[in-house]
Amino acid sequence: MCVCRSCLAQTSVVCTSCVCVCRLVKIWDYQNKACVQTLEGHAQNVTAVAFHPELPIILTGSEDGTVKIWHSSTYRLETTLNYGLERVWSIAHMRGSNDVGLGFDEGSVMIKVWHGEVVGPQRVCMCVCMCSWEGRSLL
Repeated sequence: MCVCRSCLAQTSVVCTSCVCVCRLVKIWDYQNKACVQTLEGHAQNVTAVAFHPELPIILTGSEDGTVKIWHSSTYRLETTLNYGLERVWSIAHMRGSNDVGLGFDEGSVMIKVWHGEVVGPQRVCMCVCMCSWEGRSLL
């Protein structure tokens, strides 16, 4: 069985990851029905993908605990993040903001991405800013 996750950029490009393909993310031009690029680099299944709405980046998360940031035009890997919080399950962003929320097995992280670079991380609970999971200090 193939479980696919997808996200849509503001262009005609769709980004998908399939568990049956495991560690790959495929970038598709849905108008031409052609695979534009395959992103490789995760050690385990890809579980989350997202195009940032304003910045030229694609974010991917995996069961290997890493979040990878790729340039959305060149498809070059820009950086790999690992916060030691086990598997990545979600990546969320807000239009008009450089903040990106990352959801893991063991908690959440809020990062700020600026011109393709990560600034910070601030560990937060997604529902209340600056709280911690299981009583751990954030400062």
